[in-house]
Amino acid sequence: MTLFGCMILLMEHKINGLLRERLLVAHLRYERCFSYPNLERICALCRQHVPPPVSCASSGSSPFYSEVISVQRPEDMLGRFPFPEPVVDAVITCLRNGDVYSNIRFYPDPQHRTTALSLQGGQLYVLLFYSHDLLHSGLVMREIVDRFFKDNWVVPIFLHFSADLLVSWDAYKEAKLSLVSCLSPTSICDISLHHYTKVPLLLADLDIHIQAINKEYVLDNSPSLLSVIRECNFTLRWLLLHRVTSDKKAKDLVISVGSSQQVDEGKLLQLLLKTAKLEFEVRRAGLAQW
Repeated sequence: MTLFGCMILLMEHKINGLLRERLLVAHLRYERCFSYPNLERICALCRQHVPPPVSCASSGSSPFYSEVISVQRPEDMLGRFPFPEPVVDAVITCLRNGDVYSNIRFYPDPQHRTTALSLQGGQLYVLLFYSHDLLHSGLVMREIVDRFFKDNWVVPIFLHFSADLLVSWDAYKEAKLSLVSCLSPTSICDISLHHYTKVPLLLADLDIHIQAINKEYVLDNSPSLLSVIRECNFTLRWLLLHRVTSDKKAKDLVISVGSSQQVDEGKLLQLLLKTAKLEFEVRRAGLAQW
């Protein structure tokens, strides 16, 4: 269900409706076959999605090259192929209340809770458009935001594609209010500062571990090694996602905090490469034990 929703959103994001219609007509004329058994459903899938005129809050880059999905009124697109309402409600309830993938045990730090549940959060983002009444329920959306999105708003949903909730939820008053109540400009600055200040500290820790790494070192220091690797990935994930947010005000805040802490793309690239190197060395040392 989630995968199907992602496919429709990506199709609308990457190939606009007019182009889809022309491609379908050209194919049918070329093949001279108008008797496909599911032709009506194919036409419904390719039919142009015409949203009402809404001012776009994106950064201005072409959506064809953007990895942040921007689709207006996605519930209309997904509504062309509805799933049974009880099934949708059951899946959403399971994602809202459970730890479906048992990831929380791998993130013992409470600050990492939204990262542990990020896979569920991305799926929940898509499924809410199948049950868009929930998007207009203040109580439900506050509960969802508090659990999944209280410290992040750029949500990966499929491969390298993500959704920016500050932009995507503009049309849903209760959802946007719930999000903004947690992500005020002050909160965004504080969260950004928390991550940026860790970058030089993590780089120093990585240098120490990489220089001393061997089989015995891995055995003796496995808890601290895993903790550093987990913290590096947590920090990298947040910074790489939110430095490309489509919301201009939020992006300016995140970038300005990084500039004040003298953390730029070069520092993040160093952190990424050194984290990958430490992970590789730890894995190789661990495999050597077997």
